[in-house]
Amino acid sequence: MINIKPNWFIGVRTPWTLSSNHVWKQTHLVFGRLWFYGGIAATAGIFILPDSMGPALILTFVLSTSAFAFIYSYWLYRQEQHKVGQNQ
Repeated sequence: MINIKPNWFIGVRTPWTLSSNHVWKQTHLVFGRLWFYGGIAATAGIFILPDSMGPALILTFVLSTSAFAFIYSYWLYRQEQHKVGQNQ
């Protein structure tokens, strides 16, 4: 996720990440690390928790990290827009 260039096919593709290279890079830097370490934790959790909890754990991980990436990228975009507005 960290090395993905802005595109319409792979990555966190929201209107605000696609409109700003800075927002794209920051979002994918944070999201890539979160996905990597969270994936390790979720995989470990599958082996520790009962078998019936595995699908719920993975679904929770995917939905929560996706929501975080969406919200975080929008927050970065709004900060960038606020800075641009102050400089004018």
